[in-house]
Amino acid sequence: MLFFSPEYSENSGGNDLGINNKLIIATNLDTARLNALLSVCGPLGISVKTIDSSKYRKSMGSLAGIPGISALAKEDEDCPVEMEMIVFCGVDDETLDAYLDSSRDLGFKQVELKAVLTPVNITWSFRKLYSELFKENQCIPKI
Repeated sequence: MLFFSPEYSENSGGNDLGINNKLIIATNLDTARLNALLSVCGPLGISVKTIDSSKYRKSMGSLAGIPGISALAKEDEDCPVEMEMIVFCGVDDETLDAYLDSSRDLGFKQVELKAVLTPVNITWSFRKLYSELFKENQCIPKI
C-alpha cells in the first residue's frame, strides 16, 4: 500500500483545494476491480471517475474538476501508465480511514499506487504523479 502526499496538511482532505465532492480518480482497473471499488466507495459517498490514456496529460486539478486549474499540466513525464492507480480528491482523513477499513473488510485487494491530491501535485499531469508513485513503489521492499 503506497500513498503519496508531500506537504499535505493533515485533516484538510483536499477541501482547502476547492474540492466540494469526495472523488477517486482511477485508471487501469478491470471491470471486476472497478465494481469492487465502487462497492467500497458508494456507501462512503465517494464518487469514482475512471480515466484512460487520453486524459493522462491533463492536470490533476482539472481531472478533479477544480475551477480555475488549467487542464494543461505544468509538469508531465513521458512514461507508460500500466499499473492500477487511484487518487483521492477531497477525501478527509476520517473517510479515508473508513475506505481502508471497508476495503479490508470486503476483501478488496488494495491498489498499490495510491495518492492524495495536494497543493504540490495539483498542477502535475496524471502521468507525472503515476511516475512518482511508480518510482517510490519500486524502492519499497515487498512484504
